[in-house]
Amino acid sequence: MVATTGKLKSLELFQKINKVVGHVAMGLQLLFVIMIFLCCLHIALLIFEANFLEFMDPFFNWARETASFLFGSNIKQAETAVDGREVLFILFSMVVSFFMSQIRLASKSYDGSLAKKIVEEKQRLENEFNQELKTNIEQDIMAQSHYVFAIQFKAKSLIQESVGVKPLTAEEINQIKLDAVSRFYEMMKNEPGIKFSKDGEILLAASGSVNKVDAFLDKVFGNLETIRAEYKAKKISIKARMAIDSHKMLTTVNTVYQNLKPLLGFNVSNEILCYGNFRNRYQLIKDPTYIVAVKGKYDMVNGNEETIWSIMKKD
Repeated sequence: MVATTGKLKSLELFQKINKVVGHVAMGLQLLFVIMIFLCCLHIALLIFEANFLEFMDPFFNWARETASFLFGSNIKQAETAVDGREVLFILFSMVVSFFMSQIRLASKSYDGSLAKKIVEEKQRLENEFNQELKTNIEQDIMAQSHYVFAIQFKAKSLIQESVGVKPLTAEEINQIKLDAVSRFYEMMKNEPGIKFSKDGEILLAASGSVNKVDAFLDKVFGNLETIRAEYKAKKISIKARMAIDSHKMLTTVNTVYQNLKPLLGFNVSNEILCYGNFRNRYQLIKDPTYIVAVKGKYDMVNGNEETIWSIMKKD
């Protein structure tokens, strides 16, 4: 909700007052028009000696007294049936009615000007609010300066079953996967600022510098290709399921790891998957060399639909 400033409150107050002034002016103008009509009708009836407005004599007496008060009590009159004071009251009412109409026009014009200023002020406040919100969001995203990467290998024999050729057992497949994790770790362990840990056949890498994640990803994809080529020469297909996410300094690696597990469960190989959390943070680093593209929307284990992103090297 956009905050209201003193300037906006003042403009809205002026607008309300201006509307009241306009309505009052319209009411007074209507009142004086009616009085002009009644006085003119009364004069016409007096001329034709057909006065059937005697019940309104108190009003006409008041009109004459008002004219006497405004223009002096010693008003000279001609010898006619018409009291000149009524004529003066009619002229006075016409002048007042004219001024009321001008006030109404001025009020209407000022109302349009105030309405425009109110819209501009609200737009200014909304822009300031959105900018402040954007800044706060960016600051919150920038606070996610750490990241956790997880990789899990899958293995399969490339040799077709035939007479005299034994297929790889489940134990042998598991050992190949563990060996691949160990090989990958040996190739990555000397990366500066990276801490590694292992959960079964899943290798975790944690770092406190998201801004340097591109160099890490280059190593990941490069070493993965090397490992896949090595095992391909042994007639074994190696594929990797990978995921990454950013987090704030006080968030534990294990907490982030639990969030990464569902991503490792997707049947997506040799791509790094991430949530919008990492994607938003990655967009704020300087000169990123990777593209974070939408992979799709998926139902997660918590029952919520989540947009999943894939990290790809720029062409």
